[in-house]
Amino acid sequence: MTTTESGRLHIRRAETTLSRTAAGFSIAAAVTLVINAILTIVKDAWEPLHDFMQKLMGHHWTTHGAVILAVFFVLGWSLSKNDTIARLSDATLIGPVAAGALINGAAIALWFMLF
Repeated sequence: MTTTESGRLHIRRAETTLSRTAAGFSIAAAVTLVINAILTIVKDAWEPLHDFMQKLMGHHWTTHGAVILAVFFVLGWSLSKNDTIARLSDATLIGPVAAGALINGAAIALWFMLF
C-alpha cells in the first residue's frame, strides 16, 4: 500500500487487488455495454437486421442476448491474456465500466425518446 498526504488527510491507496481475468473482463464489460447500445439502436432503426435476428433464434432479443454474451466472453477472455490490462488498478478500471453503463443507458434512452 502507498500513503498519500493531502493536507492533514492521509489516504491509503491499495495496489490493484484484481486478478488478470477480472481486469480483462472489466474492460470487456465496458466495451460490451457500448456495443449493446449500438446493437439496440441499429436493430431498431434497420428492419432487415431486426428481422434477421428474429428469424435466427426465434426472437430478436434472444439473438441480441446471445451476441452480447459472445462479445463479452470472447473479449474478456482475450483481454485477460493482455499484460497491460493486468497492470491497471481497480480504481482505474471502474471508470470505463461506469462510463460504459452511462453511455449505454443514455444512448438507448435518447434513441427511444427521440425516435
